Amino acid sequence: MIAVGINDARSHFSELINKVESGEEIVIEDSGKPVVKMVPFVKKQKKRVLGLEKGAIKISKDFDILPEEQLKEFYL
Repeated sequence: MIAVGINDARSHFSELINKVESGEEIVIEDSGKPVVKMVPFVKKQKKRVLGLEKGAIKISKDFDILPEEQLKEFYL
């Protein structure tokens, strides 16, 4: 994070924009107190659509039934 005074920010605004575009965060201060924070703009992700993989996975009807020998071991 880079801290810059208001007057320096005015005179070097284009340079600060370039730094923000490359991932830097810049805090603009007035009399040593933070006033503004410049951060890169992040686009929202596309909304996910449900059901795109429908039918890709098959689950058997008895997937949660244990065989008899495993049940005996489980309840020992």
